Amino acid sequence: MPYAIDLGNTTLTVWFEYPQTQKICRIHHWVLAEFSLEQLIEQIEEWLKTEPINTPMTWVSTNPTVECQLLPHLRSTTFRPLEKLQLLTPATNGGVDFSYYQASWETMGLDRIVNALFYAHQYPAETGILINAGTATTLDIMVNGKTYGGGIILAGLGAWQQALPQNASHLPLPLPLSAAFRPPTTTQEAINHGNGYPYALGLLAYSQQLANYWGSPLKQIVVTGGYGVTLQLALEASLPLLPFGEKAPLLIVNEYWAASAIFSVI
Repeated sequence: MPYAIDLGNTTLTVWFEYPQTQKICRIHHWVLAEFSLEQLIEQIEEWLKTEPINTPMTWVSTNPTVECQLLPHLRSTTFRPLEKLQLLTPATNGGVDFSYYQASWETMGLDRIVNALFYAHQYPAETGILINAGTATTLDIMVNGKTYGGGIILAGLGAWQQALPQNASHLPLPLPLSAAFRPPTTTQEAINHGNGYPYALGLLAYSQQLANYWGSPLKQIVVTGGYGVTLQLALEASLPLLPFGEKAPLLIVNEYWAASAIFSVI
């Protein structure tokens, strides 16, 4: 089943996986704010007319409002939403334990579940953090590669960067941090540091706190999402400022992680 559709808070993306090489490519990407519902349906239907799709496409949604509006207008046999309960049950998900979050399974985003399962497949014995930097930033820990141990959700990097200029229009937008740390000497640098370091340091410190709570050394931090590369710069600049020492976790940035995760559970 080579197609997958990922509906987020701000975008709808269609991914394709070549069966022989398992190479993944993005074939369609719609920014929801740029289209009315009717226009979006029309464009999707036009695309479906040109594609010889004979099997259902996997549908992963973290936007129930748009999902409820969109699906009834499209061919019901074309889209197959993932079954959340199967993904959360060890007997049907390959043995990954989500029992820590059992009381609130219904509220846990499908993207977080799928990313966690893919981590368990990629790193079956290593404790690591998954950071999905999109409209919201989510941070989750997988303990020993197979047990979900909780996480947080915070405003996305884009919203964080826009907060100051939106309330004080004379101030500039922040720029990416440089790799070497030195105290700011200009207003622009002060804004850069004020946006980059607190955000990244907060994520890193919380990652360390989660790992300490579970008593398992943190091996890697996987970063994905639309703001993943931008966040990578801030994390790389901030890592030396925390007491990880020689055991600092490996920072892995993979823009195709979320898409690969979807195909891994089909």
